[in-house]
Amino acid sequence: MISPRGIAHFPGCPHKGEDPDLHNWGNLDAPQAWQRLGNGELLHATGGERSDLVATSRCHTCLADGPW
Repeated sequence: MISPRGIAHFPGCPHKGEDPDLHNWGNLDAPQAWQRLGNGELLHATGGERSDLVATSRCHTCLADGPW
């Protein structure tokens, strides 16, 4: 998932909390997306409500504790 700020998260990340509203979020379903973002590549959303979003970084919580 891509937040409105361009941060990639695994589904279930506690940063999203219990709020089911994803109207400002995009989906990211690209091969090796997590590794590619770690290498500095920017990835465009592949779907979701905000397919215009671009992931620029990875969530630090997801990096340390994910995926859930």
